[in-house]
Amino acid sequence: MRLGRGIVRIGVAVALGACRPGTDVAGDTDTAPTDTVPDRVPVAPNVLIVLMDDVGRDGVGTYGQHPDAPPTPTLDALAADGVLFTHAWATPECSPTRAALLSGRYGRRTGVGIAFSPSGDAPSLSLDEVLLPEALRQADEPWATAVVGKWHLGNDATGGIDNPRLQGFDTFRGTVGNLFDGHTQDDGEQDYEHWEKVEDGAVRWVDAYATTEEIDDALELVSTLPQPWFVYLSLHAAHKPFHVPPAGLDQTGARAGDDDPTLFRAMVSALDTELGRLLASMPAARRARTTVFVIGDNGSPATATTPPFPADMAKKSVYEAGVGVPFVVSGAGVAARGAVCDALVSVVDVVPTVLALAGVAPDDPALPVFDGVSLVPWLDDPSLPSGRATQYAELFSPNGVDRPRVVDDRAISDGRFKLVVHRGGRREFYDLDGRVVEGDDLLHTGEGTLDGVQAAARERLEAALVDVDAALGGLR
Repeated sequence: MRLGRGIVRIGVAVALGACRPGTDVAGDTDTAPTDTVPDRVPVAPNVLIVLMDDVGRDGVGTYGQHPDAPPTPTLDALAADGVLFTHAWATPECSPTRAALLSGRYGRRTGVGIAFSPSGDAPSLSLDEVLLPEALRQADEPWATAVVGKWHLGNDATGGIDNPRLQGFDTFRGTVGNLFDGHTQDDGEQDYEHWEKVEDGAVRWVDAYATTEEIDDALELVSTLPQPWFVYLSLHAAHKPFHVPPAGLDQTGARAGDDDPTLFRAMVSALDTELGRLLASMPAARRARTTVFVIGDNGSPATATTPPFPADMAKKSVYEAGVGVPFVVSGAGVAARGAVCDALVSVVDVVPTVLALAGVAPDDPALPVFDGVSLVPWLDDPSLPSGRATQYAELFSPNGVDRPRVVDDRAISDGRFKLVVHRGGRREFYDLDGRVVEGDDLLHTGEGTLDGVQAAARERLEAALVDVDAALGGLR
């Protein structure tokens, strides 16, 4: 696999290690331009989580998995100064990934298995779930928390436009759902240049490019919030509506009238450009004290997916093009530099990792059971072996913990072999060795006969899936 310049591959056995606190960070020397910043020196790093919408591993140049991926120099630079995880999984859709990322728990626990409308009262993420900003209250020092951009975890039944603050964030600047999901006012069709923005319970219409507005909001917050802070920057890009970004942001040369894949690449390029502006504009000492995560929420959308990635196995599926996402960690608390780590990771690992950086034990009795594990050991030493044998992803509908499923797709992999199970029990089995997408289903190709290695791998994955089902409460 071709990787971004300056990144060194380190082979790693799949890993599930014990959590341990992250590296302490030296005292701050910058003075933020606000009277509200207390005169204290934080021990924990600041944390910036950047979530890209609908950007799979094929959608960024950093991973080198697609011959026509857009240039992503900002993500390249982060990977060259941190750890790039090659085997990271999310869920196939946005709301389930957001729920898993912020709760550290799979959808069968939270009840969020598919995207939902921010309007109405259909089952969504329960306010009883303990999300990361609430879990950080167990830290020895107070954390300031903020979310910027797309939320898509609540609806009218769970607080409507104030749902992010009801879920523990101090500040919310963004949208309750997708740009076209506005429902509190009626001011015409929404897009990236005209959209409904919520700012801590107040709603107004904004005529500004959404990605730029979100970066501006994030820059203000990361420059002025009391430290340590956690800022969750949930970008709308590169989710549709596809378009040509404003001049100066896109490095691909897209033009009006281009097809979806071309416009998608332009939007990713603009996202990367604006992320670079955010990181370059942060006060230097704060930037040095900040741990940065950049993650995709699911695979790229079908209309923007081109060979060698199959469009019918992209977003909304549990295949590699649907769940395989960029996952890069860089900055404070990351001892490794320019490392490529093959450990199996998941978006549910974000909460335990951030808690470890904050010095919070994941088994604190005030916290729920997490399905993820801290990645801090692999941020220190990506060559660590041992442990985690499989990774897991699911897509189910309808939402809710105790409801019969109409859709129920699950996938489990040991990094080479992958088992996919659909509602009703139909199974598919793949050998991913040397591949970025599935290839032939070994159960339904040719004679459908597995050799000894393949048969043993399938048996292990079947047993592992039974264990997952038992841990998550069984099938419903």
